[in-house]
Amino acid sequence: MKPTIIYNPNEFNNINCSYLWSLWREQFDLVPQVEYVSGYDKKYTLIASSFLHNNEWYKSWTGRGYRWLQDHLWDSGVNELSEASDSTLVLRARDWVYITQSLWYQEFGYDQIEYAPSYEKFFLMLLRISKPHRDNLVIAADQFLNDSLYSYVDHGVYLDNDFDRTSPLYANLINPDWYSKTCFSLTAETKVDTDLFISEKSFKPLAMFHPTIIYSTPNTLSYLHTLGFETFDHIIDESYDNEPDEYVRLGKIVVEVGKLYLMYKQGMLFRDAITQQKLMHNHNRFYDFAHVKQLFKEQIADQVMEYIG
Repeated sequence: MKPTIIYNPNEFNNINCSYLWSLWREQFDLVPQVEYVSGYDKKYTLIASSFLHNNEWYKSWTGRGYRWLQDHLWDSGVNELSEASDSTLVLRARDWVYITQSLWYQEFGYDQIEYAPSYEKFFLMLLRISKPHRDNLVIAADQFLNDSLYSYVDHGVYLDNDFDRTSPLYANLINPDWYSKTCFSLTAETKVDTDLFISEKSFKPLAMFHPTIIYSTPNTLSYLHTLGFETFDHIIDESYDNEPDEYVRLGKIVVEVGKLYLMYKQGMLFRDAITQQKLMHNHNRFYDFAHVKQLFKEQIADQVMEYIG
């Protein structure tokens, strides 16, 4: 008999996502049920809800002794751990962003996009929410912007053929033309001054056959290596990834961008065989369903099963 997870079908949470159901259902019976009904074994039943909502529907269950599965999977701090008590499992997973982005992009059909670069523009830089470290990056990269594609939505800078910026899916939508027209992604993550933090921004280039330089927290590239991805140290000095000072890190990145610009102007940037091999490897790794499924089992399903006991 599989354990049961009861969830609210009207609430956004990571149980109530169709592209994840096949993975959840291999281990658990999923039951969409808000109002309390009797008949579920308390030992083998968890009540799942997201911490993002104030809806306290789950209390009609937990008040009767059922345990609470608190969905914190979108906590993007890679080193944040789950927390367990007699009544609650606060669920986190180290590689959740990778797991969900891989499955989500397959749902959107991005894995079927063909690689057809034109190298027309220098870099692609997608910025939405204004942050000081992003302002600093734009200022530092100003001399390259005319030859690049970039957006900064909060500052009124948009790309052609963008998506509806009011859509809740906006951050996860991809225009393949932006990637095919540019040589690499200059990525500005959400945070640069905390412990290791990652979001969908760092994974988009891997999914879209793009080399990348990532202005993020230290050791972001090292983290991607642990997932089996390759970066581009045959061309880029990636020592910036180990730099603890965010301003020194930015300076090192800008130096590398300047070197790449010379190669771009010579028509040589990222056209070599090693780069092409790495791009194909990263694309295949990103969409490796067997790998994603194994991570889901190890980091999520096994953790929940252990808590159930």
